[in-house]
Amino acid sequence: GPIVRDRMWFALTTSVASLRQYRVGSYNLDGTRALDENLMRNVSTKVSWQVRRANQFHVLYNFNNKGQFNRTENTGPITDFIDNAATSHQVINSSIVQAKWTSILPRKMLLDVSGSMLHGNELGRPQDNVQPGSVPTFDSVLREHRVAAPNYLHRPATRVNVLSSLSIIAGSHDIKAGYQLMYRKASDEWTGIISPYAPAGIQANFRNGVPDSVNTYNSPTSFLMYSRDHAGYIQDRWTPLKNLTLNLGLRVESTYGWMPPQCQQETLFIAARCFDALRGVPQLTGLSPRVGAIYDVAGDGRTAIKLTVNRYNQPIGVDFLQIVNPVRITNDTRSWNDANGDRIPQLSELGPSTGFALGTSNRFSSDVAWPYATEYSLGLQQQVPGNIVLGATYINRQRKNVVGARNLAVPTSSYTPKTVVEAVSGRTVTVYDQLPSLRGQFDNLYNNYPQLDTDFNGLDLTFNKRLSNRWMVMGSASFGRSLGDIYAGQDLNDPNLQFRHGRVGNDMPFAFKAFGLYQLPLKIAFSGSFQHFEGFPELTTVVVNSATLPLTRVTQTITVEPRASTRLPSVNMVDLSLRRPMRVGRLAVEPVMDVFNLTNGSAIRARSTVLGPLYGRASDVQRGRMLKFGVNVKF
Repeated sequence: GPIVRDRMWFALTTSVASLRQYRVGSYNLDGTRALDENLMRNVSTKVSWQVRRANQFHVLYNFNNKGQFNRTENTGPITDFIDNAATSHQVINSSIVQAKWTSILPRKMLLDVSGSMLHGNELGRPQDNVQPGSVPTFDSVLREHRVAAPNYLHRPATRVNVLSSLSIIAGSHDIKAGYQLMYRKASDEWTGIISPYAPAGIQANFRNGVPDSVNTYNSPTSFLMYSRDHAGYIQDRWTPLKNLTLNLGLRVESTYGWMPPQCQQETLFIAARCFDALRGVPQLTGLSPRVGAIYDVAGDGRTAIKLTVNRYNQPIGVDFLQIVNPVRITNDTRSWNDANGDRIPQLSELGPSTGFALGTSNRFSSDVAWPYATEYSLGLQQQVPGNIVLGATYINRQRKNVVGARNLAVPTSSYTPKTVVEAVSGRTVTVYDQLPSLRGQFDNLYNNYPQLDTDFNGLDLTFNKRLSNRWMVMGSASFGRSLGDIYAGQDLNDPNLQFRHGRVGNDMPFAFKAFGLYQLPLKIAFSGSFQHFEGFPELTTVVVNSATLPLTRVTQTITVEPRASTRLPSVNMVDLSLRRPMRVGRLAVEPVMDVFNLTNGSAIRARSTVLGPLYGRASDVQRGRMLKFGVNVKF
């Protein structure tokens, strides 16, 4: 509503949302489904001021509070049984302030300047029934988490953005130039505050109730990371010929990351050590050219050929810093011989550490280059009778200069192949055992490795019937294949990472989407959508550990067939909506009814892919049918 008529306006929104759901794949120890409780509160306000006829100023403030009272780390396709004490009470607060100035200048120019600051604070704390001095436990066969979480996280973060642009229309040119700045401050504080070895974190691992191994953590640990990105760009939408429009652009970018001096606190499991500041991780500058062309074949706007060639530098932020961060949270694995049978790990019962893979064991090549993607597309659009537009576009997207790691301290030749029958699944696999003398050795060289590059080829078919005769419809059918390294750059020297090249990401061979709108009598607007997409690819594995064969690295996960040999079930979704605008006195009232997942489909969205008794067990399904009723009122 207005504050000062025709000069200043406000908008205010507030909401409280509660979600209580039983998550498939998360169960209480007695087999009943675990309850996931969430509460989210939000308030947002905006003030707009028309300073003068050609100048506007906008200020936005938004605050969000989210509480997840029984947070588990079971977000993957594994079914887990969880003691409530082993969950954490997570609270996330975030606030954002944004200001924007818009000014219309002489000579057909427009100036936009905006800035924003986002501050977030994530805190995980133990449940009230957690008993200090206990040891968190996990059973890898029974999938049971008990007692507590090994560590708890406090994560404050800040991000500042500055955006500016100047647009100019000059004859056949529509030019826009701008500058962008992004500054980030990220930090983590991890503490294992529960076990007898607190504040260090520890987790005792069992195998079908039998003591098996122990994970020890380098907590407590905390760190600060900073990054700063600059970008300048210029783009021109140019019409040199009546039938031809060119979109030309060039973007110059730089990214810089740094960390102040950090220290690792001494615990029973790791020695104290301080580290110098890290600067210029990374320090990169790059160009991103963008070229597009649209050719109107007959000059009547009915047939168009479109061509684009665009390059995009991969956003890095603090990702490189995370790799070489000397005090990040990590853990080792130690064998455990429960000599006194009390099921509590004693220091004298633990085997040698497999090593803490801290950032001190990682380094970047001096000539590492900025990862980027190049996208090529060629399309045809054709208008046909009936006010219908058909389209076909071929897309090729190549990711180059992908950064990965090779552990130079442990060459591939130092592994010994051993063919075994895995104890749980009965599957015969080849596992590669590391040379014992190289246990816990790391010298990971991060560089651009060509074998990590990815390649996507796809075809999009589209149709669009514009609104006429009371109805419209639009939709698309997409075909594609994405190939690359399925392990996202894990150690290239490790032969246990088998079937490396294959379908990557959420590779989806076929997807179809359609949306339609029909104006019913009595001014009722009826709309609906249908979506179909094939299931995401799966990675079938077995876990080889001491129950099958004593290994130098204790536990290894082995892929037994190429990724996408099996896929999740296809998903079909139908959504409907009814709206009826009306006038009630001076009010504009619009009742709304929405139906989501009309058919109440329950396709599996995640399931266990580890061969064994839990193989194929669902851990997430499509959310069920939901009805939503609302009323929009304007006055």
